Amino acid sequence: MPDYQAPLDDIRFTLRHIAGLEAIAQLPGYQEASLDTCDAILSEAAKFAADVLVPLNRSGDAEGAKLVDGKVRVPTGQAEAYRQFAEAGWNSVAFDPDFGGQGMPWALTTALQEIWNAANMASRCVPC
Repeated sequence: MPDYQAPLDDIRFTLRHIAGLEAIAQLPGYQEASLDTCDAILSEAAKFAADVLVPLNRSGDAEGAKLVDGKVRVPTGQAEAYRQFAEAGWNSVAFDPDFGGQGMPWALTTALQEIWNAANMASRCVPC
């Protein structure tokens, strides 16, 4: 099975030096988005990608999604992966903490989506 290693050094460089993550963290509502916190989030996202999403490529390619009796059946492992994704709070990274989110900047969330899409393009764990 192919391995996927998220290019974390490149992503960190881009967030810091191109997107200006340190300046974003100074904006109201983003005080928790320190470089250390964002680095930890990126590292965990890369682990989720490698450990959960990459292995789904095989079943996704072999089985695909099917319409059976008017219901969509997803490939083996996809439903559990989404459950893990949601339980870990990945679907709320950029949203307001007052509504259950983590309050991180969209620049970080965009990087997370890139990691997950690269690991498994067909996975619908990745929010649109």
